[in-house]
Amino acid sequence: MPRPYTKPQTPTPDPKLIQINAKSALLGAIELINWSRLASGSVEGLVANTDYDGFNRYWKTLIPNHGRWLCWIAFGIGAEGIVSAAFRIRNRKPATFGGTHGWKYLGLTPSEVAEVNDPILHLADVRNRDAHWYEANKRDEEFQFVKSEYVPALNLILKTIPRDAF
Repeated sequence: MPRPYTKPQTPTPDPKLIQINAKSALLGAIELINWSRLASGSVEGLVANTDYDGFNRYWKTLIPNHGRWLCWIAFGIGAEGIVSAAFRIRNRKPATFGGTHGWKYLGLTPSEVAEVNDPILHLADVRNRDAHWYEANKRDEEFQFVKSEYVPALNLILKTIPRDAF
C-alpha cells in the first residue's frame, strides 16, 4: 500500500534570499535566450536575431529535426525567467507565465503596459504550446515577432530592474 501524501510545510522565505535567487535566475534566463540564438544580450537589454537563415543553420547543428523547437523552448523559458525575476527582485510573487501580471508593480506606465502585456501573453502561449507538444513547422511564423514584439516587451521589463540589483 502506498504511503499517504502529506504536503510539506513551506517555510516563510527570507526576502533577501528571494532577491539573491531572482538575480541568479535572471542571469540564467539571459543565458537561455542567448543559447536559443533568437536574441542575444545581457541584463542591460536584448537584441533580436534578424538573420533567419543563420538561425536555421544554427538549430540544425543541435538536433536536425527538433533543434528549432528546443531553441523556442529555451527562449520562452528565458522570457519567463525575466518576467519572474523582475517581480521577485521586488519581493513580489509573479503570476503564472501567461497570467495577469501586476505590471504596475514594476513601475511601467500605462502605455508601456500596453506594449508589454499582449506580447508576453502571446509568447506565453507559444512557450506553453512548445513545452507540452511538438508541432512541426509551427515556429517559422513566430520568428518575425521576436524582433517586433517579444524583445521590445522584454527590454521594457529589463529596464525596470534596478541597476543596483547587480
